Amino acid sequence: PKKITRILLLEDHLADAGFLREALNELEELHQGHTWLSPFEIIDAETLEEARALLSEVPIDAVLADLWLPDSQGMATFQHLRAASPATPILVLLGADDPSLTVSLIQAGAQDVLVKHEVDCMPLGRSLRCAMERNRIASGLRRLSTRDELSGLPNEAGLVQLGDGLCRLLRHLPADSLRASCGLLEVANLPAIAEISGTHEEEWLIVELSELLKSQAADADVLAYSARGRFHLFSPNRSAHQLQPLLNQC
Repeated sequence: PKKITRILLLEDHLADAGFLREALNELEELHQGHTWLSPFEIIDAETLEEARALLSEVPIDAVLADLWLPDSQGMATFQHLRAASPATPILVLLGADDPSLTVSLIQAGAQDVLVKHEVDCMPLGRSLRCAMERNRIASGLRRLSTRDELSGLPNEAGLVQLGDGLCRLLRHLPADSLRASCGLLEVANLPAIAEISGTHEEEWLIVELSELLKSQAADADVLAYSARGRFHLFSPNRSAHQLQPLLNQC
């Protein structure tokens, strides 16, 4: 059987939710069930709390989100959704055209911004399909990349490549001269930081820690960031005892 495309519809206004459901159902009827999204399932949420719970429990392929909800308003709603599921494409629904907010949302990572009263079945279906495809391609490129975009450090793939070369080099050195060590620095409660202060504060913290570690690391050290607040440091010529003060400063 074909994979079901699950769309989370975050909308507390029943009339608007009904209109959007009708648009998607009309798209399926026009194409006799053979749309870009078929077969698809719409999952409803009326509050941010409900949406976050669903994102943590159910595989969601795309989110259609109104940002003005009973428990969250405006840009904060988008930031909470991104923090809850960074890999899920989000399409924002606005009650009226707002160019400034639209630009801010796109810069923050929204896949598309739609005006509710302008939504039609074909453009809506196309926007959803394109958003999911762009997200799939971007995810694939991120996996192929060896450098983390935010910190500028090697990511897990980059660390494996660099570490493999260093290990081969160390095997050729006398055993009694080896002082190699590695350390892990993990930011506690990173999701809570994003939730309370927003994703910008979370990202700024990662950037600051990256710069601090770079300034303290020796030329021969290998630094990497594997996301989720985890920094890795490998030193080929310092013992764990010598490495500890550096990590303590962070």
